[in-house]
Amino acid sequence: MKKYSLILAVSIFSASIIYFLIKQNGFLDYQQSLSEYNNLKTIEYDKQIELNNLKKEVILLQTNKNYKESHLRDEFFVKPNEKIIVIK
Repeated sequence: MKKYSLILAVSIFSASIIYFLIKQNGFLDYQQSLSEYNNLKTIEYDKQIELNNLKKEVILLQTNKNYKESHLRDEFFVKPNEKIIVIK
């Protein structure tokens, strides 16, 4: 009798493990969701860095006249001997 109850307990335990692995919102779905979450966090981090760089550039463009001129030279291929007039 003990042998049958042990086999029954092991069978129920293994069936429940398989059930929790395969069912919807089980361990496999959790791992997939965690992977997607980590990918989105990485994208969010990259976008936050890009946003911070753009904010710094906006501040420099608003306050620094030399930066405006150098930015215009880089953007529009102005030669060094040409004059740039920056109007606020």
